[in-house]
Amino acid sequence: MEKRYPKTLMTTACVPWTSDFKIDEPLLRKEIDMLMDAGSRSIYLFGTAGEGYAVNHSQYTDLARILKDQTGKDETVMPMVGVISLSLTDIIDRIEMAANLGITDFQICFPSWGSVTADEAHLFFRSVCDRFPKLRFMHYNNFMRSKTKLNPEDYVALADEFENLVAVKFITNSVNEVHQLAALNSPLQFFLLDGLYGYASMLGEFGLLISLLNVSYKIANQYFEAGTNKDFDTCLKIADGFFKGHKALMKNCPPGNGKMDGAWDKTFVTFGIPEFPQSLHPPYIGFTDEQVAAFQAEMKQILPDWF
Repeated sequence: MEKRYPKTLMTTACVPWTSDFKIDEPLLRKEIDMLMDAGSRSIYLFGTAGEGYAVNHSQYTDLARILKDQTGKDETVMPMVGVISLSLTDIIDRIEMAANLGITDFQICFPSWGSVTADEAHLFFRSVCDRFPKLRFMHYNNFMRSKTKLNPEDYVALADEFENLVAVKFITNSVNEVHQLAALNSPLQFFLLDGLYGYASMLGEFGLLISLLNVSYKIANQYFEAGTNKDFDTCLKIADGFFKGHKALMKNCPPGNGKMDGAWDKTFVTFGIPEFPQSLHPPYIGFTDEQVAAFQAEMKQILPDWF
């Protein structure tokens, strides 16, 4: 079945903050250029890693403007804006704000103060998708944050009803769920994280959303192409490196009492932009420069072919 959104290598742009927590626009533009040069055709702001939960309306508008402007240098790149809020009204307002800037692709997730029922989930999609029929929507199915998880079969009816629901960022470590997704024959493009993408690609078509593989875009592109070409040996080799790298990450940048996802993602950016700040918007705290340096050193020692 033809997909509504292309199979791509998808990346997220983290927000660089100045010492007084203003947007470092030149550094953000440099990061977006790095992602485009790395071969990413789908670049988004404001997932959990992009601190979409932290920005106010003014910052949201400024950042969306920068993303649209910088990706406009390459017409093959599809900029996407995420929307995270406890308020459906606020979600709709922010979509309108970014749409007025020319953004047409959005990543949406359920309000997270309380889990939603099946009827409430349907009402959410109807309130958003039907209101903006000319825009395209990806659902961020992250039950750890939104407290509600949709199963693979849930997307069958949603895809039938909402033609502008085009993709899903499906957060899972379950091989069983990967098999269920592959069996759907769905028009939705399902994006998986690095760990399971290679295995899933042997079963069907999946997009790749990279996390730790942001440390090496050379390897990320090899992994993406290997999955596309169903080159299982290469996928297995890179996946093995990924899990070694993840072990090094947890050793040097441990979760402690709980870290926001963006703390780890900002460590990855430093492999390409060493001066990228590790600060998260308050009250959250990122990793120290010493922790990041130790992680970089171990990665280059255990995976020298990546660099």
